[in-house]
Amino acid sequence: MHGAWQDILGKTIQAVVTAERDGINPPGPKVQMFLVFSDGTAFEVYSSYFRGASGLDGGGIDAAVRYVSGGESKVQVIEE
Repeated sequence: MHGAWQDILGKTIQAVVTAERDGINPPGPKVQMFLVFSDGTAFEVYSSYFRGASGLDGGGIDAAVRYVSGGESKVQVIEE
């Protein structure tokens, strides 16, 4: 997985900005999400297909790792 994920640890999310492009060949990624932080920085996540969950899950890091583990998954946990 690419990106500066470790750079967002400890930051406070101020806003989430999303965009989705329609059409067969839109310029740029089809789906974009920016996490905008209270210090004025932002982190972009983008893909040709991206769907958010319908709600929050409990259980913390251990539950999340169990949920995504298995098969050919490469799981990465970045902590402070």
